[in-house]
Amino acid sequence: MADDDSNPTYATPVYVLDRWIGSDKPTSIELVQFWLTEAEDLLFSDRELADLEQRLTVDVSGKLAKLVMIAERRMVTRAMKNPDNIRQTNSTTGPFTDSNTLATETFTGLEVTASERDLLSSSSGSRAGTASTLPHDVPAHPLAGAWVNGPGQWAPGEQD
Repeated sequence: MADDDSNPTYATPVYVLDRWIGSDKPTSIELVQFWLTEAEDLLFSDRELADLEQRLTVDVSGKLAKLVMIAERRMVTRAMKNPDNIRQTNSTTGPFTDSNTLATETFTGLEVTASERDLLSSSSGSRAGTASTLPHDVPAHPLAGAWVNGPGQWAPGEQD
């Protein structure tokens, strides 16, 4: 939890509402704080983020705390955007019909997604994948990993 007793979570309701996109902005600060508290509880109890609280205690730069704020905001925004799990709405007036399809097909409640786990995971942990000596901002070559076959679908040097 954040150090400030007046705000028990890293993200604040004002932080969430200031970044809200759309006309369905919540009006209840208390409701947003309720969801933020639950989001933080889920983050801290996630098995893949088991060391998150410990890493926050040694986060002198504040970078990890900012990422927790972002993750909490994302989680709460997703949960509050379509609480009725409506996929599509239609409104007809006279000969005119207005249809609106929402982006989310299912509402599973407040959850930690792979995106939040990636955002908050420890960079020192071991991960499956590839290693590179290139700086992280160098774009991958479009043919990276491509298999170039020779005549007859054989790799160069291979024969029947």
